[in-house]
Amino acid sequence: MEKWQISEFSKLTGVSVRTLHYYDSLGLLIPSERLPNGFRLYGKKDLQILLQILSLKFLKFDLVTIKGLLNGSILVQEEFLAQKKRLAKKIDKLAKAKKILENVASVSGSAPMDLVLKLIEMYRADYHLDKMRIRKLLPQHALEKSAEYKERIRSVLQQIDTLTHDDLSTLCTEFLKEAYQVVPDIMRYQPDAA
Repeated sequence: MEKWQISEFSKLTGVSVRTLHYYDSLGLLIPSERLPNGFRLYGKKDLQILLQILSLKFLKFDLVTIKGLLNGSILVQEEFLAQKKRLAKKIDKLAKAKKILENVASVSGSAPMDLVLKLIEMYRADYHLDKMRIRKLLPQHALEKSAEYKERIRSVLQQIDTLTHDDLSTLCTEFLKEAYQVVPDIMRYQPDAA
């Protein structure tokens, strides 16, 4: 039966020795044999397990979940559906980030960095206000303001090409100051924690 020492197994699989040590320490991939001198030997079964780990990592599962899936303590179908939902949320966040970058890109080449960051902060505040509204974490007075804030952000974005950088910066500063006074919690709000 073919066996590989850890350095050979690393070369064969493209997985670093350090990662293989880490997987061993987690009990995720324990070498099929350990020599008296402590050297690890990996066999074909270990290769198959490593390929399964890599396949699940490709689907963005964390190592604790992978271990549970491989040892049967986590139900595959349920976890796959849950992962699908988690990935959909991430995709949505990335799509929003991409849209923000597209909108800000038109000024970012010539605008000072502080203006670019203010524009991004306006989007962040708007995004967090939406999440807080959906989760019913906004006080009534802030609920009434959130629609107005959306309209103001839209207005600023429509004027990006026509306003001077100073005027844009002033609009952003005024918006952010008011938004943080009305809803101070948006500065600290973490939508994934709620």
